[in-house]
This record gives sequence, structure tokens and C-alpha cells, in this order.
Amino acid sequence: MSNGLLASSITLHELEHTDLNGIQFSLDGLRDSHEHMRGFPGLYDRVLDAIDITLNETSLHLSIAFCPTSFNVDDFKPVCTMLRDKLKSSSRTDRIDLRVQPLMLLGRARKNRTIRPSNNQYRRLVNTINDLRYDPGYRGYFMFEWGDPIDHLVRFPQLQMQFDQVAIHANGDIVVSPYIPLIIGNVRKHSLQEYYDAGMATVWDKPVITALANRMHSIDEMEEISSLIADINMDGDLYIDLIDDDLGDLSVLSQL
Repeated sequence: MSNGLLASSITLHELEHTDLNGIQFSLDGLRDSHEHMRGFPGLYDRVLDAIDITLNETSLHLSIAFCPTSFNVDDFKPVCTMLRDKLKSSSRTDRIDLRVQPLMLLGRARKNRTIRPSNNQYRRLVNTINDLRYDPGYRGYFMFEWGDPIDHLVRFPQLQMQFDQVAIHANGDIVVSPYIPLIIGNVRKHSLQEYYDAGMATVWDKPVITALANRMHSIDEMEEISSLIADINMDGDLYIDLIDDDLGDLSVLSQL
């Protein structure tokens, strides 16, 4: 996932040559909404440039993440129209994956609660998505997904799911989930291969991770975990290294 800031033609071609097969950009509305959300003037044009490069100069599959807020829900269809037109003007025959999920009051969002959409706004957005799914002018260009951020927190521990993907932050931190304020290692400390050899593939079996995941059955309960430990990605995450520490020691949670 990228905000598009550094996604130049050179960078995207380099990523493509590493056998990356897809990339996701965040696009949170039209210009005013997107830049209000991101707090970075000019970022809207940068992400549109990145989308154009991806569609016209690479074979990378394009995905878009749209984060609904109180001020951008009515931008959703215009954003879809713009993306559809960009896809139509390219030579691509694939569809754009467009993912939307409820806004979670985590990290910086906890300090900006007024941006959370109302229930009526959510209903309107869901109705728009459903309409576009069956609209012949759009359905051939998109794969719409209404994401459930809670799903993996419930299923993975219960089914002892294999950890088949990894999220690595820009500073090298490895997180088991973007919604749990827990860091399980850092690739600048040990290699990714070393972490897999140490059991990262079955990390959802670890008692500390299971205990934290089991406390979250709704979006509101996600915020309770932030209150217990720290705001996600705000430099206060719990650090328990898979290799050097013990993710089976529940006493670390009793000390919180």
C-alpha cells in the first residue's frame, strides 16, 4: 500500500522488476477531501500520477483503498468515474480492485473523531457501492470490496491460520496485524528468513497474540486495545520480538 508520494515511473518499474504483481494506492476522495484527509498539499496530483503510470507504463495490477469519512462519502462515485475513465483510456483489460472498509478510530483518527461517518452516511455509501456493482457503466471496470477489519482477528486465531503475508513498516518493524499495537520483530535486527525459521508462519498460535485478538470483536473494541497499550503507529506499540522474546508469556499483558 502506498500514498503515491514516492511512486515515480522509476520506482514503479523497479518494483515491477522485483516480480511484484500489484500495488495499492490510497485515494480518499477528490482533491479537497483527499488532501484534507492526508494533510499534504499536492498529494492528490501525486497519487493520480502514480495511478496513471501504473495503468499505462506497467503491468502491475492496480488496487485502490478508499477510507470513508464524514466529508468524503459523496466523493465515492465521482472517484469511481475518474478511475473508470483512466482505465478505459489505457490498454488494460483487467479490473481495478477498489476496497472500502469502516473508518477505525485508531492512531491519528482517535484525535479526530468528527471525521467518522454517521450511520446514515455509511448506509448511503453502501447503497452507492451496491448500485455501482450492477451498473453496466461500472461493473466491468471494478471489483468492489467492503472490507471487514475484524474478520482476520476472529478467524486466524480460531483456525490457527498460517501467516501467509507480512506487513513491514518503513522502519523495518514487523506487525502481525495493522490493527494490533504489537511489533513482533524488525528486519533490521534479524532477517525475514530468520523470523520465518523462528515460527512466524504460525504466529497466530502465540498466546499473547491470541489474547489480544480475542479482545476485539468490533471496531469499538479495537479502540479499547489502543487505550490499553498505545495508539497504533504512534511510537508506543508493544514490542515483543519473536526471536529474542517470548510471545507465550502472558504476564507482559497483565503488567499493562
